[in-house]
Amino acid sequence: MASSSDNRLAVIQVNCGQFRGQAHLVEGSKPKNPEDLVELAQQIQQCDAAVQAAASSKLRTILEQMRHLQEQARNVLEETKRDADLHHAACNFKKIPGKLYYLYKRSSGQTYFSMLSPEEWGSTCPHESLGCYKLEFDMTWTLYKDIAKREEDNAMIEKLIKHQFHTALTYDGPGQES
Repeated sequence: MASSSDNRLAVIQVNCGQFRGQAHLVEGSKPKNPEDLVELAQQIQQCDAAVQAAASSKLRTILEQMRHLQEQARNVLEETKRDADLHHAACNFKKIPGKLYYLYKRSSGQTYFSMLSPEEWGSTCPHESLGCYKLEFDMTWTLYKDIAKREEDNAMIEKLIKHQFHTALTYDGPGQES
């Protein structure tokens, strides 16, 4: 047993019937050399160190996962705030999922959506352009530069779902033939 205040290891001798006071290692019934106890204590100490190292490694992995999850949660909250802000921007038309909308900012600070791009406005663009967004079918917003990536992700997800659905339909269960 390792002491927390120092690094010494205590070895507890097992009472072995007729050989009282002598330690027997598992291998046989005759008494072993006292140096075997030192070797056994060293082995236990090495095992303790290995167990502690393994636990530390696993905990480090969990800590990294926790940090990653925290970052993901922070991103979700930022996207949620952005989406809510975009839904609260002034708009004089019904927004349709799947369409692109252009966000502008008036000199008063008010934001609003338009169906006209800055290029369509040309030199008569009345306000500062803040970007182009696509309204998704789940009512979230995707910044124009991120649309291709999101569509790739959606295609991958759809492929996985179709594969899983197909697998579920063709699976008869263990021990059954199709």
